[in-house]
Amino acid sequence: MDSVLQEPTPIGSPTSETVTVSVSTAFHPASHSDVYIPDLIIRSSDRVFFHVHRDHLIRASTNSFNYLVSTSDSASAPGSAPVVPLPETSDVINVVFHVIYKQSCSQYNPSLAVLIASIMTLKKYGISLGEHINPTAPLFPILLTQAPMHAIELYMVAAENDLRDLAVAVSPHLLSFHLPTVNDEMAARMGPIYLKKLFFLHINRTHILQELMLTPPVSHPPTFDCGIDQQQRTTRAWALSCASLAWDARPDLSPTRMQNVLGTMESQLTCELCRASVDARIQQLMSEWALAQRRI
Repeated sequence: MDSVLQEPTPIGSPTSETVTVSVSTAFHPASHSDVYIPDLIIRSSDRVFFHVHRDHLIRASTNSFNYLVSTSDSASAPGSAPVVPLPETSDVINVVFHVIYKQSCSQYNPSLAVLIASIMTLKKYGISLGEHINPTAPLFPILLTQAPMHAIELYMVAAENDLRDLAVAVSPHLLSFHLPTVNDEMAARMGPIYLKKLFFLHINRTHILQELMLTPPVSHPPTFDCGIDQQQRTTRAWALSCASLAWDARPDLSPTRMQNVLGTMESQLTCELCRASVDARIQQLMSEWALAQRRI
């Protein structure tokens, strides 16, 4: 978490040693003071201080910030804001307060572990996850930057907190996920509804692929060099090539793989009309596959 060191602050008598205090660069005494000066200080477990507004926390929380901040507390005199220690690290608290203040924390590039811990911390302190983790919220695109490499972790967090928008947005990155690796703990975290959605995404994609490949290339009128019998052989060759794709069909089958398998069959044809028909069917198949459902 990005922080700045204040000037050394004397304590005790004039001869006492001085100490330095780490203060958040985003939540310091002069930050967010366009309305009024922060009246509450939050101290992280690694002793970084965050200057915030009591009413911001009260309005955002459904449990008075885990019962640490009360509306009945008397107003603090200038320069004497109370200090509330929290067990979370500054990295996590930094994300939490950016969420509460509806600001992006992308400049800090929080890790996956920090983001997940922040979601759990938001929940602990009574902050609505649905309100702050949706496509219009600043935290949402930051979470999605982790999806290509950590899709299943994000999906489990979304599932166990019923964050449907996040689960849907992450699900295209799960097409390559190996379903047999889901263990009991992962299944419990996802719950029956989101686990079923993930399995059906894979199953439906595979079925769609198999159905798309059932349609053979369009036959052309018989010619002197290519009659009905030869075109039937072309249709059978298409079916065999599609069968090889369907045998190990995966929901994340790439267009390149499809082109390579079916293109090999096309290259073996001697009739130019058949080759043109097969090529057109390959391009159509690739377009249809690209449009097939990719989300839960």
